[in-house]
Amino acid sequence: VIVSAYVTDDSSVDSVLVYYNIDSSGWNVVQAATGDSLYSGAIPAIALYDGAVVQYFMRAVDDLGAVMNYPSEAMSRPYSLRVGITPIYDIQFVSAGGDTSGFDGEPVNVQGIVTVASGEIDDDLFYMHDGTGEFRGIACYMPGEPTPVQEGDLVTFCGRVSEYYGLTELTRHFEGSMVIESSGNPHYGFTDVTTAQVTYNNLTSEPYEAQLIRVTDATVTLESGAYGIWYCADSSILNAKVDDEIYYTYDPEVGDVLEELRGVLLYDYNEYKIQPRSDDDILGPPRISDIRYSPVPPAAGVTTTISATLEDNVGISTATLHWSLSATRPYPNTVS
Repeated sequence: VIVSAYVTDDSSVDSVLVYYNIDSSGWNVVQAATGDSLYSGAIPAIALYDGAVVQYFMRAVDDLGAVMNYPSEAMSRPYSLRVGITPIYDIQFVSAGGDTSGFDGEPVNVQGIVTVASGEIDDDLFYMHDGTGEFRGIACYMPGEPTPVQEGDLVTFCGRVSEYYGLTELTRHFEGSMVIESSGNPHYGFTDVTTAQVTYNNLTSEPYEAQLIRVTDATVTLESGAYGIWYCADSSILNAKVDDEIYYTYDPEVGDVLEELRGVLLYDYNEYKIQPRSDDDILGPPRISDIRYSPVPPAAGVTTTISATLEDNVGISTATLHWSLSATRPYPNTVS
């Protein structure tokens, strides 16, 4: 493993050293060689093994004897890395009733398929999973300049585990500590759950945090309000909340039956919420959009035509226009 840093000085640099400590076995040091102002030192391969946690920092000394450590806390607060790939399950797993990762604060490297692209929720955030089932999805945060990531990318991500207001996420070490291995890959599939298993206010939902999930045969029980949140429940009766952080056109109405509701299970504001990624994740009633009238403006004695775009996951059999010349309800006039 090569550890590098830029070192500059007003006079000249006498030496640059890389200090490293493997699994708290004691500090070792290697000399860093320079190429212009970039200094690099090698932690020998013979010292590294799968799963090892390596702490490290760099120390520079100028020709006047002045010393600078990076990070400045040196041995008391060094940087760290882990050797090898850690399964997401190991990071996310908690015993019943818990939600804090056993790897909290530790470095890890994970590899998975992107299920929510960067820019869908935030430019510096994306979601990935490495399989179906419990504890297999995770959020990845990219401080600094975000790297654009698309759904279907196979990504290797090196960072540190943290609990962001209860959400287990990985924070990238630095901009180059992730690799897009390939693109256009299928995800590993949906994890089938009941609404009771992903209800919004219970830690029993924790195993599915950040995972790509699917609920079937659910009925809308509460329409979206000011914050765009709506509820649905399947035969398990308990409600799940559905969010609108990502754009979709479906406008839920109480009583709508959804053949399938898919998405990633978010955790924010102390609640679990299903987040569909597009209309393709909602298999239910037809979608109606782009309603308009012609001519513009409408004129007395001239037929007014109302049109709209209708879409569905299956064929649309009928469409009916309801209209009224007053606020009468229900609308007294209909036309196919």
